[in-house]
Amino acid sequence: MTSNNCTMPKKDTELVLRDLQTLLRETIGNEVIVVKYDTINLLPKGENYSSTMLKVNSVIKRTEDSPEENLALVAKMIPVTEFQQSHINCTTSFNKEMYVYKILMPAFRELEKEVGVKDEDLIDITPKYYGGRLSMNREKLDVADIDAVMLMENLKEHGYYTMNRIRGLDLGHAKMALRELARFHALSMALRKKKPSFFEEVKKSLNDFPFKMVENEFDDSIRHIISTVCEYPQTAKYEDRIRASIEANKDWIKTMNTEPEEPWIAINHGDFWSNNMLFRQENGKVKDIKFVDFQITRVSSPLKDLPYFLCGSVAMDVMEKQFDELLDTYHNSLIDVLTKTGCATSPYSRKSFDERLKKEANSELLRCLFAAKFFTQETSDDIDLNDMVNSVTMSKTTNLYLERSWMIVSKFVEKGWI
Repeated sequence: MTSNNCTMPKKDTELVLRDLQTLLRETIGNEVIVVKYDTINLLPKGENYSSTMLKVNSVIKRTEDSPEENLALVAKMIPVTEFQQSHINCTTSFNKEMYVYKILMPAFRELEKEVGVKDEDLIDITPKYYGGRLSMNREKLDVADIDAVMLMENLKEHGYYTMNRIRGLDLGHAKMALRELARFHALSMALRKKKPSFFEEVKKSLNDFPFKMVENEFDDSIRHIISTVCEYPQTAKYEDRIRASIEANKDWIKTMNTEPEEPWIAINHGDFWSNNMLFRQENGKVKDIKFVDFQITRVSSPLKDLPYFLCGSVAMDVMEKQFDELLDTYHNSLIDVLTKTGCATSPYSRKSFDERLKKEANSELLRCLFAAKFFTQETSDDIDLNDMVNSVTMSKTTNLYLERSWMIVSKFVEKGWI
């Protein structure tokens, strides 16, 4: 049985990672031997909704005569429920992510090399990629099935960690995330200016959208969110503004697919929130960050990533007191990278930035409020991935969600975004 261009496993089938050795030979070399490996689920329910993540413990030999060594990996595989697969085109999502790892990130590094960035300072914001495939079926190698997988290094084995998504990022972690997000955006802007034909190829590869929504499918959830938010006493006074923004942008996929306008055209991450980034510290200070999950990365306005991150992944006390400082961090980093790559910065002045951000943010209010239900959801075995409407979006409203939604609305109002 197929659904949304992805072969469904039978009900309650546990995914099995097969033929690890062939996958590793894609990057390590044709002589690598996998001595043994085992897998366990990497994440509990409530931490990931669009794929299956496995922790892979393997023992390999790089050649027949080499000593054995441990290799810690993460395998990203297809989601297993019918609901998830009916809403995600796995072939598209896997192709996009593999393109980011194999083509886009090396292109960014080459661009930086060309402008004189030292090797040790080149952009390095993704985990090491060890190989991927859509299928082992030789007749349908281009269609994702139960053997579809992407292999990355297990960053946690190298001292990386994720932040508490319910609490959100403190100022130091949030600044690190925004600096590197701005670098990611700026390098794509530079790529567009300096290598336009290649950028067009990138756009064709990234702009297929992997998610599918049935018309009016989430209307009840949207009404529930509006009702919940607008009944909260502090938020109620902005009900007209909230309803106007949501009504204009309730077709999320249409909003995501809106063509960006000059000069704010770049490759955005699309799902830039705390669970999709890992950090590393040295001597008590945040020193590095890695981004993961590029399923909805596309050529769009880079500024769509900002309200989604700031309102969903930053600790509320930081949102309240240091929101403008975080916007400054992003804009300063963007200008710095554009300058280093020899791009004109006048089109990206702070005035231009603020004006464009106001427009982009207005279209993101619904997504921020919707996503906050997921971000504030406690992990639980009661979450039914085949019924996420009742398990998550229309689940019992928590005080944390109300506080987060109030903070989102108050910031949108303060900044003139609604």
